[in-house]
Amino acid sequence: LKRFTMIRSLPRQAFAGLLFLSMLATASRAQDTRVSAPKRLPPQVVFYMSVPDANELGKRFEASPFGQMVKDPAMADFIADVKSTLAATSKEAEAMGGINLQELMAIPNGNVTMAVMAGGPKGIGYVLMIDFGKSRSTIDKLTAKAAEGLANEGAKKTQLDVGDFSITNFELPVPEPPNGGAPSAQTNFAKTFSKIGWFVKDTTLVLGNGTDTLKSVIARWDGKHSSTFGDNPVYRYIAEKGAGDGPSPVLEWYFDPISTATGLINGIDPNNFQAQLVLGFLPTLGLDKIKAVGGTVNMGTPKYEEISRWVVYVDAPRTGALDLLKFPATAQSPPNWVPANAASYSSFNWDLQAAWRGIATLVDSFNPQGPGTFDKLMTQLANDPMGPMFHPKKDLVDHLTGRIQLVTDATEPEQAGDLPGQRMLFALGVKNVDGLKATITKLANTPDAPITTRDFRGETIYVLPSPTQLGGVGSTDIGISVVKGNLMIGVPETLLEQAIRGDVEPLSGSVDYKRMATFFPAQASSIGYSKGNAQIGSVYQLIRSGNFPPTPPGAGFPGADSQGPVSIDFKKLPPFKVIEKYLLSSGSYIVPDKNGAVMVTFSPKKTSK
Repeated sequence: LKRFTMIRSLPRQAFAGLLFLSMLATASRAQDTRVSAPKRLPPQVVFYMSVPDANELGKRFEASPFGQMVKDPAMADFIADVKSTLAATSKEAEAMGGINLQELMAIPNGNVTMAVMAGGPKGIGYVLMIDFGKSRSTIDKLTAKAAEGLANEGAKKTQLDVGDFSITNFELPVPEPPNGGAPSAQTNFAKTFSKIGWFVKDTTLVLGNGTDTLKSVIARWDGKHSSTFGDNPVYRYIAEKGAGDGPSPVLEWYFDPISTATGLINGIDPNNFQAQLVLGFLPTLGLDKIKAVGGTVNMGTPKYEEISRWVVYVDAPRTGALDLLKFPATAQSPPNWVPANAASYSSFNWDLQAAWRGIATLVDSFNPQGPGTFDKLMTQLANDPMGPMFHPKKDLVDHLTGRIQLVTDATEPEQAGDLPGQRMLFALGVKNVDGLKATITKLANTPDAPITTRDFRGETIYVLPSPTQLGGVGSTDIGISVVKGNLMIGVPETLLEQAIRGDVEPLSGSVDYKRMATFFPAQASSIGYSKGNAQIGSVYQLIRSGNFPPTPPGAGFPGADSQGPVSIDFKKLPPFKVIEKYLLSSGSYIVPDKNGAVMVTFSPKKTSK
């Protein structure tokens, strides 16, 4: 059991290691990498994440607002506590493994890349590449410690030379199926991750699940191979969409969900009928058109403190279930009833008619009666004398424009130790006000409907108890009203009064929002705005008080008077006004693309005072 636990944990440990190592930086210069990581990977890559230069990431982080906040003199006492705790942890790590935290932090000296491959009879493969610069002695210690641990687990060691590369490989024993039966899914999974090997070339450590995987990297080491992940046109398109803004991104990633699912099923349990049936439905639903999702993260560009781009690559024609994800571009901005003190605002333009077709396709595809099943179900619902006599499409969807808006703001904690609350106002654009009002009136008058009504300035507000209230626990009421061309839903319902009055300073007129809006395209499927210090203040003060999060006695967190392993006194944090200037507002938008869609999230450069 211990061996199988170790096998299953290998990919998780590798992924966690990548995330840890990619966030570290050293003061030394990175080695010049003549061949990019994608050019050294085989074409079967389905997941890829890479920090092109850990040193560059560290430098840009230090120059970022968060990095500047850490260096603020007011943070000195708190940072000293953190460093003291890290020093203690480092001593423990050195005592256990012979390597201290400083040595580990010095490892990433250039590119850090993780990739997962799928396809073919060999199942899933993974590769982790780390440019370690001048930390060869630390790498030797790590690999020696890993070899010792694997040998203690009963792994068989082999050494294989491939040209001037030397692969060290370990294979853990995997029990064969009883009575010579076919391998189970668990056995196939164990075999996939029962191998781990590595080689060191120049200043790069490469780990992977066995010699076959590592040899596929070695064959492409010089970047001249004719078949590589770097030649994947979908990856190249996503990478190009994520470039720009001056310096190269500090992180890039790629994920092919359909090939991943197919590779996992075929590599681990190819005889699973239900899983194969699901794969067979993908073309029918149109989901096989989703080729990949990927993007980049960048920092310290000429225009932005931070900017990330997500690209969804979808082949045409986009039908079936993909009808659910059609968001046409249009001009968007917050209406005047959205207040300037909003913590966040977002707006989407959704093709509801296409979405309805997508839902119908999904239901019809999984029903033996075939096409038309969903429409018949909706008609039966509308004609059921025991029900509300409500047709979801004719009585609701057909009355809406597809514009969806969400506004949130923060409320102060009700009592010490509580988190701040959040109020929300949803607004669905309406194109047939009278028709929608008739629908709501009909639903409100349904026998036993838990709905009350009240009038506010000539508008009817329908009040519903929250789901917790329906269960007997007091909570916030939900309000619904058709007002200002929208079906508005307020949580709490008193938010509707503010929208109806319309006597607020509008968000669209605030300096912060107008600055953010200059980065929005003229037309977008979605726009979003988030105030930098929204909600953070109350949470920060709660953490600074030393009362959050609650922990059992002796856990060593959060107070310095604790007896546990972590001794950080959060009361040493400076007042919120010190860090508030480092918290930036952010914007986001989604635009259609000829090959899918692009989502951008950004924080512009701070304006000088």
